[in-house]
Amino acid sequence: MSGNMNKIGAGLVEHAECTPITSRGIIEELFPYIYVASKRMSTRAISEWLEKEQNVQLSHVSIARALKDSSVHFERIMDNIYAAADTLEIHCNYDGNVTNSSKLAFLFDEEYFEQIIGNMAVDIGKDINIGAILHAIQKIKEEWFALPKTVRDRCENICITRDAQRYDESRKAEFEKMVKERISKSSTPE
Repeated sequence: MSGNMNKIGAGLVEHAECTPITSRGIIEELFPYIYVASKRMSTRAISEWLEKEQNVQLSHVSIARALKDSSVHFERIMDNIYAAADTLEIHCNYDGNVTNSSKLAFLFDEEYFEQIIGNMAVDIGKDINIGAILHAIQKIKEEWFALPKTVRDRCENICITRDAQRYDESRKAEFEKMVKERISKSSTPE
């Protein structure tokens, strides 16, 4: 690359660093922190702080709209982490005696999560992918437990609901299988 192109590139990077961030997806990335801040600050104050302190332009109206539709954002947060949590829950043996009605209770108790990871034994009888398990652990540590506890706690009901739906679906499949077996036994001549 010529020296002239390097100058142009450096100028572009310098300009980009001075340009306010106005990305549409910024609400999704900042939502957990906006949610917590909204407990003590107005949407206007949050907007002003973001612009003044972080050079992020986000209108107080956009912030208010995100807070009004908070359930959508909490669902997205759970969507982001659920696959990783599910990977650990499915592939790893751990003490299933949890006081929480969710099988993914380790998401809501960081000490319990660390205990599971420290004492984890992979179920050798299952088809496993160690890389996927390690990725799941890293994702939960770096993305989930980095969120404010208030946000993680708000996601707990979503997790419990998803677990209940998954349990209902598996029970339904077991019931349908049992019915088919009985029908085939009763229609088979002896």
